[in-house]
Amino acid sequence: MCALNDERSDIASNKVNIREITVESRDGLNMTVQFYSPKIESKYPTVLMLPMLGKTGSSWNNFISILLNNGFAVCNVDLRGHGRSVRMKNGKEVFYQNMNEQDWKKIPEDVADLIDFISKDKFVDPNRLGIAGASIGANSAIIVASRYPNKAKTLIALSPGINYKGLETLEPAKNLKIPVLIAVGSEDDYAYKSSNQLNEVVKTTHNLLIYKNSEHGSDLLNKSEDLQRKIVDWLDEYLKK
Repeated sequence: MCALNDERSDIASNKVNIREITVESRDGLNMTVQFYSPKIESKYPTVLMLPMLGKTGSSWNNFISILLNNGFAVCNVDLRGHGRSVRMKNGKEVFYQNMNEQDWKKIPEDVADLIDFISKDKFVDPNRLGIAGASIGANSAIIVASRYPNKAKTLIALSPGINYKGLETLEPAKNLKIPVLIAVGSEDDYAYKSSNQLNEVVKTTHNLLIYKNSEHGSDLLNKSEDLQRKIVDWLDEYLKK
């Protein structure tokens, strides 16, 4: 097990490059992305972080500093309809409160486009890129990793569901080819049942972490140092190498 380096102040220090990038999706959505990397130019193992419903990329901020201090670069995105990822190229705006099922189903393709974009960044090692998702972000991550098996090296799914907003995960989970870490609260009923079902069908290297609480998604992560440490250990094993 690693010794967790959690000097959180470094996220705003002179040790870190912080860039805000706008990435255009295939249907013209301008996605807002925050990219964090060490100042020293090199190819780093990189984690793409996908927030849960109603949250923006800032919901990951506590953990981003931990990842940075443990040798990872981080790409943090506002999902379609959230935060500042709401404006289309044609000026139309889309907000998650008004999105229909077809709108939600565009998110995995948004993520695939984003991976293609960040893989070319001078600070990103495209062969060491992982995805961490919370709730609907976890569902999106599972779908992307199944649909595009060469885009990511490992996957972290916090509080996934069998079906969030039409983003179904059971069949995609059966086809995953990369190591998968799932974490859930035992009192988060739907996510708990879903996580157990997903854990049963994943055929590749996988692990299910269960915490005795009702916290969901990134809230589960932010309130558990044990989970933070275990995710870093997982990434050290399956992303850094």
